[in-house]
Amino acid sequence: MRLIFAALLFLPAATFAAPPATQPRDIDFTRSTVVTLHLNQATMKDACAALAGQAAIPTQIKPVTSVNARTFLPITIDVDKQPYLVALAKLCVAGKATINQFGHAYTFEISPLAAHHDRNHNDDPVDFETSWLASPMSVHGPMAVLARDIKSTQFRQLDAPAGQSSVSLTVSLKLLVEPQIRLTAISPFAEVTQAVDDAGQSLLPGYAWQLQWVEFPAGTYFEFPAVLQSKLPMAHKITTFAGALHARLVKRIETATLTGIDQGARSFEVADHDCKVTFSTQSPQDRRLSLTLMRGNHDPAEWATFQKAVAPGSRFHLLDAQGKPIDVWGRDSQQGENQFKMTLIHGARSPAQVIWEIPTASEDVAIPFEFRDLPLP
Repeated sequence: MRLIFAALLFLPAATFAAPPATQPRDIDFTRSTVVTLHLNQATMKDACAALAGQAAIPTQIKPVTSVNARTFLPITIDVDKQPYLVALAKLCVAGKATINQFGHAYTFEISPLAAHHDRNHNDDPVDFETSWLASPMSVHGPMAVLARDIKSTQFRQLDAPAGQSSVSLTVSLKLLVEPQIRLTAISPFAEVTQAVDDAGQSLLPGYAWQLQWVEFPAGTYFEFPAVLQSKLPMAHKITTFAGALHARLVKRIETATLTGIDQGARSFEVADHDCKVTFSTQSPQDRRLSLTLMRGNHDPAEWATFQKAVAPGSRFHLLDAQGKPIDVWGRDSQQGENQFKMTLIHGARSPAQVIWEIPTASEDVAIPFEFRDLPLP
């Protein structure tokens, strides 16, 4: 199959170019990016730049620009040959900062806890003294699971003998992934394979976990509840808590570089797909670039599968005529029986080049976690 690009712009026609070369690449799910940071009273901007510079991957991390830079605390940390996500967590803890769940595309946006406190006066002040990234962490390759909190609810089954009550426990888990990892679907509840309290009792619920998929997950981190059950009187801690989070990850991508889209109509071919893509731009003031994929000879089921992967799994990098990056602030997509449309919202300058990282293969992955001695409420 082939993917044929036709760039249609409201400009004079240009000479057709040769098909651009694509660069197939597999994404490694097994190895962490290892970094070393030694920072002494660094600004948050410099700390983020140092972490990004250490990573041998296309990574973006930056402090939010909506708050005064002086709101951030200076950063002093020593991280020697540690996983990228461990360093990211330590950076945030040292600076009393957090990661925004939704924000700039493909970017870890760091904001100070004080700014969150100013907007959420009814929240517990303790929550704004320590970043949630100080939570216990279980690292697996370029992914990390954090145990954020445990909530308990006491209940009594009306068909049970009088006086017998139980406690439902919900462990809030958060999944962080390195910037090169793309999720196209998640199973929303954690699979728990072992949960034992300090009295030796199993905390596993009385029903089987089931795999189910939620597509198009969004965010820079993802939340998964894990449901447990305890008898009264409740113990003091969970001595062993293990299981897995399930996610569908992009395994293979092709990178296509489409140039000259500011000069007129051009067409491109990219291997391994069979559909046409048209580009259209609005006025420079509108700051939008639309891409419409027209279905070619795809089987309907194959086309549906492709759409489900291409929206969350694609990444776009825009460059102006001088080769300088243009921010991609967000995107919107619309699926259809015969076409798929994606609109990119970008910075003020007009794009001349689009670098499109296209997902061509996905894999369902179980991300294991294990924690010891988690205190119970």
